[in-house]
Amino acid sequence: MSKKTQKTPYKIETQKLAQSAIIGQRIVDAYFLSDAQVSDLGWYHRPIALVLENDTYLIPQRDDEGNDAGALMTTAFSLPTIAPLSANRAQASLRETMIETEMKALFKGKRISDTYFLTNAQATDLGWAHRPFAIVLENTTLIFPLRDSEANDAGAWLTLIPTLSKLSTIATIATQHG
Repeated sequence: MSKKTQKTPYKIETQKLAQSAIIGQRIVDAYFLSDAQVSDLGWYHRPIALVLENDTYLIPQRDDEGNDAGALMTTAFSLPTIAPLSANRAQASLRETMIETEMKALFKGKRISDTYFLTNAQATDLGWAHRPFAIVLENTTLIFPLRDSEANDAGAWLTLIPTLSKLSTIATIATQHG
């Protein structure tokens, strides 16, 4: 069995599981993780956390292994990229407070209407080696995780789905080239 066929069933199962937990759910909160939360994960940056009405958490991470926080890309004109903040800061800056206020306005109360992995063509057009799991909001805003705030590649989602009672990752899929 090739590596491609070995990975595919896991990816499909992960996508179906995530879809069943998040499609139709409203985002009830959006905030940056605390220093204590990222310390527990062994991360150096504080990403945004999206909290759904069924207590599922969606957090962008750098990669499938969870090596650090990831950024978030949106199709919203007002906030196209949400970079993770540096951890271990004594106080949030005015700029960080303004970004968090904008995030809440953009996400809070919005229902998730669909999810899918970007296609090979879409990821390749962006110059990425991986296809992220995208989330579509009811207002047609598209959001997906990035490896970094410069959008050098797709990131993955760290999730806490209450029915699973554990952290899991919605991994990326490697793009297929010619």
